[in-house]
Amino acid sequence: MSDEVLKVVEDLQLDEELTSLSEADISLSVILRVLDALNWNPYNRREVSSQHSVEKKSVDLALLTGNKTTVFIEVKKGGEPLEKHQEQLLDYTFRHGVKIAILTNGTTWWFYLPLREGNWKQRKFDTMELGKQDKEEIAQKLVDFLDKENVSSGKAVQNAEDLYKKHQIAVTLPEAWNQLVSEPEGLIIDLLVEKTRELCGHKPQEKEVKKFLSVHLQTIRITQPSMDRKPDPSPKRNPSGSMTGKKPTAFTFNGTKCDEVKSWKDMLVKFCEIVHKDQGSRFEEVLSFRGRKRLYFSRNPDDLREDEVINETGIYVEANQSAESAIKLAKKLIAHFCYDENALHIDAQ
Repeated sequence: MSDEVLKVVEDLQLDEELTSLSEADISLSVILRVLDALNWNPYNRREVSSQHSVEKKSVDLALLTGNKTTVFIEVKKGGEPLEKHQEQLLDYTFRHGVKIAILTNGTTWWFYLPLREGNWKQRKFDTMELGKQDKEEIAQKLVDFLDKENVSSGKAVQNAEDLYKKHQIAVTLPEAWNQLVSEPEGLIIDLLVEKTRELCGHKPQEKEVKKFLSVHLQTIRITQPSMDRKPDPSPKRNPSGSMTGKKPTAFTFNGTKCDEVKSWKDMLVKFCEIVHKDQGSRFEEVLSFRGRKRLYFSRNPDDLREDEVINETGIYVEANQSAESAIKLAKKLIAHFCYDENALHIDAQ
């Protein structure tokens, strides 16, 4: 990285007035200074476009290479919370095919890959905090994602994609492990059976392995916060365990309330109908969902032990479900279609 970029970062970290500056001052004193150090010409509107027109509105700054808009930067006043401004920025960038977007109040910088699938949280690939991170680390991030040569060559997007994948793997590995041990199917059971036989000469039954994993579930589960999520000091209840022995009476999903639910089968079918109504043709992706020994969805009811049709889809769901398995399957759909993990609330008694 250049000494100039590092010097700009050092100066900004020492500036105690950043959190009280106006939006215009943040743009002038922070963003344009950073861009200048990263080899952009802030005085050339063909490189740095201020109040860039976007469908009768505007984005604070746009970076252009040739005739192509490559980066959108939305600037807020110092200390302004960024959460409420994310969706509008990503909507602009997605519709215009811009590959990198940045939302910042001068001290906090949020970096996005707008063309990625998922909600705005899932498209954020990095966070930068001027007051909390090492100056070399901050300077390197700026060079990786905003240096003019890197942006022009496409290397900035590749750097962003590489970091995005790294974060996704780090966050998903614990989730994958937790699903393996809480829904033991196939390989993990086979591995435990074989290792037990190897150590003691006796082969356990599959049901013994499942019971072992169930008993020790809380111990072997891993909690891994996402890159911008603070750890919850109090453990969350296991929603599937809390419903064991109960019957659902109603549920709310993603703002839609469904009353008069009579069974877990009923809950699951109505839940799927809501997802289908929201997702349209994408709902057919559920046909790829399967366990080790059975399908969860099929167009052929004979593929399922107990089938129940999902209205207007021609798709059948496996209806032979306990409270635990119904909730787990619902959560698979929630994760697959990128809903908020807390979007489903079930009333049961």
